Amino acid sequence: ERRQPEHDRRPTPVRFPAVTPRSQPSGDSRTSGVPGSTRVGHRIVGRVVVVGFLTSFLATLVACGTSLDGTPTADAAGAPSSSAGEEVEPAHTSEAGVTMISEFPGDGPRADTAACVQLDVRLKVADGDTHVTTPTGDHSMVVSLNDTRVIPGIRSGARGMRVGGRRALGIPPALAYGDHGWKLGGVPPGARLHADVTVLWAADPPKWSWESLHHAVSSGQHHLSLDEGSGPALEAGGQATALISSMDLKHDAVLKTGWPSCSAQAIDLGSSDVSVWFRNELKGLRSGGTRIVLKPSDVPAEQADAWLVTLVGVRN
Repeated sequence: ERRQPEHDRRPTPVRFPAVTPRSQPSGDSRTSGVPGSTRVGHRIVGRVVVVGFLTSFLATLVACGTSLDGTPTADAAGAPSSSAGEEVEPAHTSEAGVTMISEFPGDGPRADTAACVQLDVRLKVADGDTHVTTPTGDHSMVVSLNDTRVIPGIRSGARGMRVGGRRALGIPPALAYGDHGWKLGGVPPGARLHADVTVLWAADPPKWSWESLHHAVSSGQHHLSLDEGSGPALEAGGQATALISSMDLKHDAVLKTGWPSCSAQAIDLGSSDVSVWFRNELKGLRSGGTRIVLKPSDVPAEQADAWLVTLVGVRN
């Protein structure tokens, strides 16, 4: 059988069924997740949003149509339109072949220089009204724009965007699902896609020191605040999407990190699966904020005794 030369092979987008959930606990789950009040063996994991599903969905999120030379393409018909009052930039096409139909510039941090971003992506097939099926029913996802499992059209189309910004994009088949399409997502072979992309959040990993953590422990603090955030505050019974890193203060080691893999988890403060003390230390933290939650001295010993929690989004 004749093999295609390595340099001629085009990266294949990962479909939803082929993605292994990265945030699903495996092995000794003491090294990951949220401290739980219900213990089964060494289980301390709370309710988790499967990031593999989200990145697969993001792999379903591709593109829309205009051209970087300022000339609208034929794909512009039926593409997502900007809302009234939005600033619309001239249509143009990138060198990669992604067409930007319209743009409402954001004024927050740049997405392409951040370690992790949260995107809201709405996809539909360009030649009709077929909306691409999402595995989770949620259009929002936390990913890295350098993650090669995300289809090239989205990675390229989001370059230069800022938090609060929105783009309507047109993505050719070569940067989406190619000649094979994606049957489960409703994408036929050779289909162009229209995508409406909004950047909801973008950030780099927070900075902290082991010395500050040990000082917080010795002084009897229950958490160390690194940044209280500026978005909605997480209330009792509320839910949030978060990046969580578990820590071992005895060996000054990070056991499992949500940074920079962008492995987001869901935290439900109304769930009995999450320890009461852990819930209490997160109350009042605002979206975009970060706290390091310290394990109380009266809680049975675990490998992890601190959790770095960054709230990406809050739903009260």
